[in-house]
Amino acid sequence: MNADVLNSLHRERAGFSLVELIVVIAITGVIAAIIGVFILRPVQGYNALVRRAELVDEAESALRRMQRDIRAALPNSVRIRTPGGNVGDATCPTNNAVCVIEILHAVDGGRYRAGPVGDQLLFDGADTAFDVIGTLVNASAITPASNWLVVNNQTATGAQFNAYNCPAVGSTHNCVRMTAAGTTLGSTPPHIAMANAFSPTSPSLASPRQRFFVVDMPITYLCNTTTGTLDRYDGYTITVNHASIDTAAELAAVGGVARRVADLISGCRFTYLSGTSARAGLVTLELTIRDPNVNGQAEQVRMLHQVHVYNVP
Repeated sequence: MNADVLNSLHRERAGFSLVELIVVIAITGVIAAIIGVFILRPVQGYNALVRRAELVDEAESALRRMQRDIRAALPNSVRIRTPGGNVGDATCPTNNAVCVIEILHAVDGGRYRAGPVGDQLLFDGADTAFDVIGTLVNASAITPASNWLVVNNQTATGAQFNAYNCPAVGSTHNCVRMTAAGTTLGSTPPHIAMANAFSPTSPSLASPRQRFFVVDMPITYLCNTTTGTLDRYDGYTITVNHASIDTAAELAAVGGVARRVADLISGCRFTYLSGTSARAGLVTLELTIRDPNVNGQAEQVRMLHQVHVYNVP
């Protein structure tokens, strides 16, 4: 084989030169930079959209959880407070670090017998049992030994017609402890027995629509923008003085069990309009959730729910 053929084969197997490699790398870098300019923004936008959706979902879930409890509230038992505020406040201002909303949770209710047939409920200071008209919707959830029977609750403050007075004495103006002995919820008609009789008062305790409610516990939602948390408290003692249970420490002292509902809370505002006997009350719940670490900048959502409360006792 001659020298020219050998040189030709050598050149074919030599590969790329260093200059060619550098040119290819440079061109590839330019192309990647151009592509990156067009891809980076959509990717960042997608990540921000995903995080906003997560924040919306967290706020929506928290508000719907609050909504479910408020809809099950005993009529006229909603009360709102800011620590250090006035008893009976109807609004938690947005610039306040802590907002508290409390209700008495009604597990069931119905109509008591007041006619001449069957066991009537008499408000004479002696009657301790009565028949229910119809059936109970949620009888399996009632615990007679620990639940309270409430009739004609009209307010969340004051001494009369206020179910928050329940634990004060064995029987208060409109609230009496139920008892397991004599209570037959599964019978026809259901029969309810009380540990004490209703104390006679003037005006009469009787509900204008013969309604009664079974209360199992109070529930508090405590929003703290300093810690960025919204917590739900239950399992604690019914307390007439709202000012004594408007902080996390005070709720824990009376047996309250905290459950986290939402994080990253940067603002909350609760408002309550009690309505009238002809118009439902209205609770307005407003939450702001802020995440400071979305693509190096803050992302924030603000959600508002309004809940109707049927306050006719």
